[in-house]
Amino acid sequence: TDVSDSEEAPFITNETVFVSSLHLTDETPSCLREFQNFQQRSFLKGKSDGLFVNAHMFEILSLQNVVLLKKNHGYNGIDMDEFYKSMLNSYIDNVKVERHTFNDIAELFGNFNVENDRDDVKLVLFDIYKKASKQDRKLVDVLINLLNSLPTEPLLNHKVEETELINGYLQPFLSPLFHKPQNSKLFLCDLLRLALFASHGYDGYHSECILVLQAIGLNVTAYGFTQHASGAKVMFELMKVQCPASLHDLPSLCMQLNKLIMLQEFYDHYCTVSTSNHCKRKLPVHVDIDLDRILNPHQPKHVKLSIDF
Repeated sequence: TDVSDSEEAPFITNETVFVSSLHLTDETPSCLREFQNFQQRSFLKGKSDGLFVNAHMFEILSLQNVVLLKKNHGYNGIDMDEFYKSMLNSYIDNVKVERHTFNDIAELFGNFNVENDRDDVKLVLFDIYKKASKQDRKLVDVLINLLNSLPTEPLLNHKVEETELINGYLQPFLSPLFHKPQNSKLFLCDLLRLALFASHGYDGYHSECILVLQAIGLNVTAYGFTQHASGAKVMFELMKVQCPASLHDLPSLCMQLNKLIMLQEFYDHYCTVSTSNHCKRKLPVHVDIDLDRILNPHQPKHVKLSIDF
């Protein structure tokens, strides 16, 4: 049952119309009702004072009808915890690496010596690969890639530029999980964009979700991006993983294998292009907001610069 027309009316200020994509019903979570009010407040603030990119990220995204769910971050006065948990429960399957494969990898890297010949280690991994399931073999591919690309010791006094970071570290680490040229699925560096990129990309991509990756150095945060039944676009943090910096980090990577397999399962299950009508969505709402006119490019007072990991 739809709520009253007054709750769905567009926000109008100074003859500029803001249209929220949320379609509220009796079943809509209360936090999304509050989010629609948050959109209105954000719009008014943007019109009057301007929005700072590094201080009002949630407000800016709300004006693009995007709900951002991120661990340890939130909307002032809105409890999104239950909604966030429901999104994770809906899309994250508790899959794990098969026990025999995990034990073989853990044993290999439990006795790992970086001075060992890399080819000898890869030969053992090839044997593990033969016995592993098709799903777990991708993790073995990750380990082989890293053995081929990582330096033996951390590069302490070496500044890693963007191209080296992508080609030497991130791509070997992530591409076996997502790079599937036979299915027209490619792991592209362009995926390392966030919500606005995801919002525009989602409208033209006929799958239930898309996967968005953010890399800050070797710290990778994975997000799912989808559309809620209310019409809101939701970008929710799935997990964080740490890319190894050298061969010394490979033993600790074993503790992240289950995370990687869950991330791969999410990608395979929910990010596949649908050729049927099973994946129904509401039509995208055109957001007639010129963000350049309400974003304030200057540094706000009393706000310190920070990098979020």
